[in-house]
Amino acid sequence: MTGRRQGSDGFTLLELMVVLGMLSVIAMTALPNYRAYIAKGEAAACLVNRRHVEMDQQEAYLRTNTTDLAMDGRYRCPSGGTLVWLVSDPAAPGYPMVVCSIHGPATTPPAAPPPDALFTSGFDTMDGLTPLQGKWALQGEALTNTGGGEHRLAFGDTAWTDYETTLRATLDTGKGYGVYYRADGERNITGYCFQYDPGYGKGAFIVRKVVDGKESGPIARVAIPEGYPVYGTAHDIAIAVDGDRHVIRIDGETLMDFQDASFASGATGLRTWGNTAAAFDSVSVRPLGS
Repeated sequence: MTGRRQGSDGFTLLELMVVLGMLSVIAMTALPNYRAYIAKGEAAACLVNRRHVEMDQQEAYLRTNTTDLAMDGRYRCPSGGTLVWLVSDPAAPGYPMVVCSIHGPATTPPAAPPPDALFTSGFDTMDGLTPLQGKWALQGEALTNTGGGEHRLAFGDTAWTDYETTLRATLDTGKGYGVYYRADGERNITGYCFQYDPGYGKGAFIVRKVVDGKESGPIARVAIPEGYPVYGTAHDIAIAVDGDRHVIRIDGETLMDFQDASFASGATGLRTWGNTAAAFDSVSVRPLGS
């Protein structure tokens, strides 16, 4: 019989092998998480450093009306990336902007609006945006809701019929956000609302009809898959409506394709509710078939 001798204070070979095996499993599990944690911290530090370079450049330009394109030696990428100027001309959109060879730009480079666009906004001003309920603010070239409760905002023309709305949105905390389309733009809004809604059941993407600010049950619903990066990750939302056909994509993947003819025309807009904290970046609305 293999085992520890009576009165022995040592370990058997089998016991040592079991301990070493357990340590190996722990190391294999912990090491990738540790590396990911370090990489995330370095990316955050690089972002802060790029912001500081941009703020220093902006301050210098406001003070002297000239650009020196200085890169303070304190501000570097901890991952070894190279910081270079992406937009260094004060007359160019997005100035000033620094890019890292590993982590990219600190801010989203401005995209040229399509010539046939019905509406575009980089959310650097409130031009064309109509707050309907709650408080909205511009923070770092993004539109955010301020405080909890119901927030609604509209933009566009209620005569719009067939169009596609695209925007980038990040949910930081809370139950979710919504994108109105074919809506009347009133405070007690009527129209369709796509909802990025982790607070619905176990989490779902939903389309509802809204009449005088009151929501119906979902007319289309897809469960949020397990492991989906719900919080802290920017997602590209695209909502196309053509006649009675609705096609909704997230990050380029078709999420919903269904039919409903309840509302034939209307503007678009945004919504948050509850304790949600969300940021919206760069919206564009263009007619279909353009």
